[in-house]
Amino acid sequence: MAPHWAVWLLAAGLWGLGIGAEVWWNLVPRKTVFSGELATVVRRFSQTGIQDFLTLTLTEQTGLLYVGAREALFAFSMEALELQGAISWEAPVEKKTECMQKGKNNQTECFNFIRFLQPYNASHLYVCGTYAFQPKCTYIDMLTFTLERGQIEDGRGKCPYDPAKGHTGLLVDGELYSATLNNFLGTEPIILRNMGPHHPMKTEYLAFWLNEPHFVGSAYIPESVGSFTGDDDKVYFFFRERAVEYDCYAEQVVARVARVCKGDMGGARTLQKKWTTFLKARLACSAPDWQLYFNQLQAMHTLQDTSWHNTTFFGVFKAQWGDMYLSAVCEYQLEEIQRVFEGPYKEYHEEAQKWDRYTDPVPSPRPGSCINNWHRHHGYTSSLELPDNILNFVKKHPLLEEQVRPRWSRPLLVKKGTNFTHLVADRVTGLDGATYTVLFIGTGDGWLLKAVSLGPWVHLIEELQLFDQEPMRSLVLSQSKKLLFAGSRSQLVQLPLANCMKYRSCADCVLARDPYCAWSVNTSRCVAVGGHSGSLLIQHVMISDTSGVCNLRGSKKGELLYCPCIELCPGLEPEFLFSSSPALVSCPNPHSLFSATTVRPTPKNITVVAGTDLVLPCHLSSNLARAHWTFGGRDLPAEHPGSFLYDARLQALVVMAAQPRHAGAYHCFSEEQGERLAAEGYLVAVVAGPSVTLEARAPLENLGLVWLAVVALGAVCLVLLLLVLSLRRRLREELEKGAKAAERTLVYPLELPKEPTSPPFRPCPEPDEKLWDPVGYYYSDGSLKIVPGHARCQPGGGPPSPPPGIPGQPLPSPTRLHLGGGRNSNANGYVRLQLGGEDRGGLGHPLPELADELRRKLQQRQTLPDSNPEESSV
Repeated sequence: MAPHWAVWLLAAGLWGLGIGAEVWWNLVPRKTVFSGELATVVRRFSQTGIQDFLTLTLTEQTGLLYVGAREALFAFSMEALELQGAISWEAPVEKKTECMQKGKNNQTECFNFIRFLQPYNASHLYVCGTYAFQPKCTYIDMLTFTLERGQIEDGRGKCPYDPAKGHTGLLVDGELYSATLNNFLGTEPIILRNMGPHHPMKTEYLAFWLNEPHFVGSAYIPESVGSFTGDDDKVYFFFRERAVEYDCYAEQVVARVARVCKGDMGGARTLQKKWTTFLKARLACSAPDWQLYFNQLQAMHTLQDTSWHNTTFFGVFKAQWGDMYLSAVCEYQLEEIQRVFEGPYKEYHEEAQKWDRYTDPVPSPRPGSCINNWHRHHGYTSSLELPDNILNFVKKHPLLEEQVRPRWSRPLLVKKGTNFTHLVADRVTGLDGATYTVLFIGTGDGWLLKAVSLGPWVHLIEELQLFDQEPMRSLVLSQSKKLLFAGSRSQLVQLPLANCMKYRSCADCVLARDPYCAWSVNTSRCVAVGGHSGSLLIQHVMISDTSGVCNLRGSKKGELLYCPCIELCPGLEPEFLFSSSPALVSCPNPHSLFSATTVRPTPKNITVVAGTDLVLPCHLSSNLARAHWTFGGRDLPAEHPGSFLYDARLQALVVMAAQPRHAGAYHCFSEEQGERLAAEGYLVAVVAGPSVTLEARAPLENLGLVWLAVVALGAVCLVLLLLVLSLRRRLREELEKGAKAAERTLVYPLELPKEPTSPPFRPCPEPDEKLWDPVGYYYSDGSLKIVPGHARCQPGGGPPSPPPGIPGQPLPSPTRLHLGGGRNSNANGYVRLQLGGEDRGGLGHPLPELADELRRKLQQRQTLPDSNPEESSV
């Protein structure tokens, strides 16, 4: 159904008024639903030993869901998710051994991953698996759900070797169109057609045809239906690849869309058994004003209408902007893609070694075009009859000059810090007659975003946690059953497209802006639109303003009525009403319409001691709402210095140092788009007493944060304690080392005995006298060398009297020095007496001239350096 003209006129008017980036940049979902809250809505399937639910295929006619996982296939009933059949298809042990011998991982790669599973005809499915890096394909009997093991055939070109590589495929009239990597190393990309009445067709192994592509999706468009030009049906392939046309960005990756014609037979001499209609163009997804360019295409979903002209494509992209990761959704129309494929070509100039626009005349018939009525009129009934110059041109010019621009010339949605992995879409007609597109986007951490497209912007209805930190591996939607199926590494999930029962009030239901849901006046419940056609329903998707005036404009079914109706809380507000009953000709009593839903929470009694800080939590109805507090029936400002403080993190009102004047009734309302819903109520009593601190009463959902803070604080204290102990131990060790070093280097004073005694001298016998050699006891410079234990013996029994000192010099030192505690008490010591060139004889009666000369030399001469560090010289 075409959109209601008033709705789109309003959208265009808002867009013309300059709606900024807030309508698409990092939008916040209105509701956040965790996995625990989905227990009664979601059905799950998992089995021990079964992993990687990669491939999901629906057959709407039979109501069955077929699932391909790692080395297993399943058949389920769509509505109840009941297992109808299971097949084990494992790769043989010898194949897995060969896979490991080729360097692949036996834990993640050397298995049979099911990558293709689609109906082949009314009785059989066609299935392909990686088969431990040796792809195989076969058939499945749908009636008995058994594998035709006798018909297993080579899957090369139909299925990738590597389970992590991109792949896409379609079965059209018994012919398989596949885009994959054609060898073990993954260096031969190919777009292939086989299994049908036509000749097998494939792409050329040329870098400017396909350059390291990663295929993400494909679509069959029957463009021959209703074509006035006799055009052919086409198959579109979506992928990303390393661009060859950008010289300055050797590693630039871009998103592409490629196209081939269903009736392509290849060339007679040039391009034999090769595509003669292969063309490709760049898919642009960017916001130039924000310097945002998305090139990493992740997934593509095709949303077909009753007419193929209205086919829409939704692409999922990711990019990195500085240190921030971004994901985006861009919408493309088939009309825009067709325009680009009819536009100018790109050409590689050998002289300049760069790609540029082809400016010469284009040969006729147009290269790369499908065979249509013009070709047939000029004698070209198939591609085999095309001249070689046309085929050579298309062989060298597969790339088109212009880019496929997204609708609205920018992304529909951009989210930061999120990795979008898959997307499916559905069309639903609202009560206003407009057709809305609802998007379901899977993320890399197991969440599902639900959004409604509202012209140039989107509204995020909710986010649902389907898996616990597991990326979404597959996603498929049943339009007939209104069910969604998602697969992860460990389980399969089924959930309805809408869960209207979670909206408990009229305002909450209307503000959700969910096209699947409406408020039933008859039952006072939020219900699915499709199942209550005879009820008086309230819905507004385009704008969340529910105000209006009573203005009946007729009694036709589905006509828009403006009726003043009671607002749930706390006063009377008009809302939009849609009547599907032709008998309704006047506005019903508004107070009777919603009396059953005007429910306020029971106030909680709280008694506190004066001087304590009181925390009053308020659970808001949505992420887009803000808290509005009243005290004693009067509005309470968001910030009241000295008395009240609203804590957004705790979603609570803090009454600081409560006093008797703070006693009374507190009410919290969840305010959104001018609508107020009663959220919490408190009756506070303040009693006199000593000033104590009352523990903050946080909402139950925030207790986890409190415990987390306690654990974190304890961990920090433990780390600090260990750090202090470690520093103390290291300090003690350093002090001990310093003490030892000081002890080793300490110089003790020489201890002089009070009454120095001379060593005993022994009389020298005559033979010893001969041993004395004066030459060996003098240095070359005349210094006397005194070696302990080698002193010259004295004749006679008494010690010799010391010679008189040199005039003008200090008195001689004692005859013996006690050197204990010196550098080394056990080491030998030398005492050098610098005598210069004086007579080595006795110095008992020196002449005055000799004494002066000796004194002068002693003052000028420096102490000789020690040759041995263990010896001391004085």
